[in-house]
Amino acid sequence: MKPSDDELDRLIDSLLGETLGTETAPDLRAKILARIPERKVPASRRFRRLDAAGNSWVAAAVAAIVFVGLILTAILLSGNPDAPVAHHKPVEKVPTAPEIVPPPTPDPVPAPLPPQRREPDPSPKPLETPRPIPPAPKEEPKKVEPDPAPTPVPAPPKENRETRVTGIARLTLVEGDVQLVDGDNRAPAAVGQDLLPRHGLTSGPRSRAVLKYPDGTTVELGPETVIRDLAEGSGRGKTFFLARGSVAAAVAKQLQDRPMILTTPHGEAKVLGTTLKLKVDEKGATRLDVVEGKVKLTRLTDSKGVEVVSGHYAVTAAGVEFVSRPIAAPRTGTPDRPAIVKVQMMDAETGQPLLQLDPIEDRMTISLAELPTKILNIRAITSPEKPGCVVFNLDGEFKVEANAPFLLMGNNAVGKPLPWTPSAGDHVLTVTAYSGGPAPNRREGLGAAGAPLTVRFRIK
Repeated sequence: MKPSDDELDRLIDSLLGETLGTETAPDLRAKILARIPERKVPASRRFRRLDAAGNSWVAAAVAAIVFVGLILTAILLSGNPDAPVAHHKPVEKVPTAPEIVPPPTPDPVPAPLPPQRREPDPSPKPLETPRPIPPAPKEEPKKVEPDPAPTPVPAPPKENRETRVTGIARLTLVEGDVQLVDGDNRAPAAVGQDLLPRHGLTSGPRSRAVLKYPDGTTVELGPETVIRDLAEGSGRGKTFFLARGSVAAAVAKQLQDRPMILTTPHGEAKVLGTTLKLKVDEKGATRLDVVEGKVKLTRLTDSKGVEVVSGHYAVTAAGVEFVSRPIAAPRTGTPDRPAIVKVQMMDAETGQPLLQLDPIEDRMTISLAELPTKILNIRAITSPEKPGCVVFNLDGEFKVEANAPFLLMGNNAVGKPLPWTPSAGDHVLTVTAYSGGPAPNRREGLGAAGAPLTVRFRIK
């Protein structure tokens, strides 16, 4: 059944009212109907579609609704219901060329102004007459004291061979026959000469030399002394080898790990800072005297060590104990009352004292078999050197000597000591000096007697 035009109008009004409201629906309906053109559809085609739809008006209504919806959408999107709808193709964006900015135009340089001519002042101002300055009051002349003379500033010492040491040490004193030894070469030594590594020195009889290190350490060589192999550096302190004779050293404070080491054929003295005397004889003995400080003396034969402190000495040698002993106070006398300074055991063949028995100490034990010789004698050292006489009392037997050297067993016509070998056991020796000559009883002397010296010793 085909719907009538009235039914379609009512359907459209109903849809517009529900969608847009009743107030705007009539106006919008008029606009919609005005946009629908009058279109006549052929009867044959129209009748075929109606027949295919089963001649149903519902299909026509649905189509009308869809059509109305499309019209509404087009009106709402256009914003201008009276303007026709135009369809445009999308416009492709063409890239714009970059704007060329012209370089800035420099500011024009202003033209130089012509120099202005300065006109002279037609009316110069008159000069003002200066006011007279009142005279200053006269002052009585003061007595000018002369400036004190400036204190002269001493000139700095010039650096020369006397102040700059280029070797290990430098010779500051040479007396007598002193030779500088360099390998197999020998040459006279001179003051100011630098000692280099491996250098050595020798001194003859009644000769001496003093060498000084940069830190102030000094070493004095006595007569008939030989030192060699001076060295310092490479992680070690100062060292040299004392082959023979004696040295006296005043050693500045040394680093703990770099002591000064003085080596002899029999011992080694390790010094950190002290005043000492070191003596070596050719009979196999080394004696160390420490005047100040502390020194460790090591015996090379068995590596036994002894610490020697101030006022003590030690001897590393065969035949005596290796111990530290106190240095006896010096004994002095006068011609009216002479004194015995010490007694010493002598090698009767050479006439020289044995270093390990110089002096013979009280309560000393002597190993006769270990001594370098058994041909001995005992000598007394006096103060002054030539008293009236000296009396020896060994185990109750007396011997008087009127002439120096004063020997227990005397000497022959040419002054050579007579040989003597002590017997094993304990012995007591008392020695006394007199201001006069021997007494008739040959057990004492004439004149005043000095203080006697007594030593007890054991021979084994």
